[in-house]
Amino acid sequence: GEGRIFALDRMANELRIFSPEGDHIRTVGQAGGGPGEYQNANGLSWLSGDSLLVVDQRGGRYSVLEKDGEFVRSVPRKLTFYGWNFRGGVADGRVYELSSVRDGEDRTLVFLGTDLTVPELSSVDTVLLPQPNAPPYESFSVRTDRGGMTMGVPFAPNVVYHLDSTGDLWHGHGGEFKVFHTTLFGDTISEILIGAQASPVAEEELDEWLAGPAAQRFVEMGGELDLSRIPDVKPFFDAFFLDSRGFLWVSVPAAPGETVFAVVGPSGRYLGRLTIPGVERDLSVAPVVRNGRLYMVATDKFDVQHIRVFRIEE
Repeated sequence: GEGRIFALDRMANELRIFSPEGDHIRTVGQAGGGPGEYQNANGLSWLSGDSLLVVDQRGGRYSVLEKDGEFVRSVPRKLTFYGWNFRGGVADGRVYELSSVRDGEDRTLVFLGTDLTVPELSSVDTVLLPQPNAPPYESFSVRTDRGGMTMGVPFAPNVVYHLDSTGDLWHGHGGEFKVFHTTLFGDTISEILIGAQASPVAEEELDEWLAGPAAQRFVEMGGELDLSRIPDVKPFFDAFFLDSRGFLWVSVPAAPGETVFAVVGPSGRYLGRLTIPGVERDLSVAPVVRNGRLYMVATDKFDVQHIRVFRIEE
């Protein structure tokens, strides 16, 4: 609320705190297993206005910090999986992480919740999530004697979930511009349907993906890329973010070198698209909208990350 910016550097296992103007205030944390140290921290979330949660999946715990960065306590993380980046949220004193449970060949998407208030007395909550009427995730896979590799089909729509600070869930499938607002346990609050056309996949975008390191490694391992599975159009959206005033920001896949959001007001009215030319958002880091500002991580042509701050004029 004071406008300070908290940036977690997962490579250095450091949390860096900046002033609203971008001046460095202090750095806390380091690699290790002691109090206030991290093995591979990969997420941040606010517990309240003055308590910050650091997610350290590889270290097997959650750390609670004061807003000035001082370490308060840690809570064991009882989950066994590890993700590249934190996908979940905090509600009612619990931290929820997106995962799946297997039933035979089928997998069901769930939130796994850990009680941060009385962790020694609680087990992990399993919350079943609304399942889409479409494949939640499209992928290419290859298996060899040396191991295997799985990667997403480029431009394929996926299921999207966002747990907001009030404990409500926003979800939808990128193949249709329909957003559902429900309680965490499935009661429907509202549905938002936006009439729009999906953007086509440009030939140069497909060529860039085929020439990229992931596709090249997949082919080198003996995998076959079925190009007929790659859509001709992009998903309608790839992420949701609810700001502190109740506006829903819908991340829309954009052309190279730009960022696009569709914005929906608190009443559910579609307000239009916001296009930011010349800035490409890092999709692995969720943006934040607060205090009349849009904060997001962007990458330049050298893949260097920058924190970009924009003033919002309604």
